[in-house]
Amino acid sequence: MIKQRLLYIFVWFSQTLNVWIFVGHPDQTVSARAYVKRDGRFWGLMYRSINAVVFWQQDHCRRSHIADLILAKELRDGVERN
Repeated sequence: MIKQRLLYIFVWFSQTLNVWIFVGHPDQTVSARAYVKRDGRFWGLMYRSINAVVFWQQDHCRRSHIADLILAKELRDGVERN
């Protein structure tokens, strides 16, 4: 329970950075954005740097992007059912 809450705090913080610092979408983490834009010079460096920092998770940025897509689908499906 505490571990899950800490994860939510990290995700919130990353989304906040993505909005305020990188002027990105509020529902996207910096890691997910780095994966999506990894072909660009700046985001390619961010992609490699983030993956190096989160070394214990293979391709963290890609996993973060997939997690964002899954959550978006769950939210969309939940809205459609109501």
